[in-house]
Amino acid sequence: MSSTEEQRKQLTEEQKEVLFAEFEDFADKATRLPSTPNQSQQLALYGLYKQGKFGDDRPAPPGMFDLKAKAKFKAWLAHENKEKEVAQEEYIALVKSLIEEYGEPTEKE
Repeated sequence: MSSTEEQRKQLTEEQKEVLFAEFEDFADKATRLPSTPNQSQQLALYGLYKQGKFGDDRPAPPGMFDLKAKAKFKAWLAHENKEKEVAQEEYIALVKSLIEEYGEPTEKE
């Protein structure tokens, strides 16, 4: 177990709540980027968001002909067994890198 995973297990409920609030804030920022991230970045965001929000609690896989849903499901499955808090931190880091690449999010309407 890495030291990051050990630290994660030691987070208090209050720290988890603070992290989740930051995660939700960055999820909002991701929707307001001035340019749309490329498909690979969008799938990375989707997979980390779903794992950070729901963990391994996934619905049944989509049908074989729904290619878009299959790609999204696969992006989520790539983070299987990852602690929610780890996924949340990785999601925040990804959104920060996208802000550097695409610019600050637009203002809320």
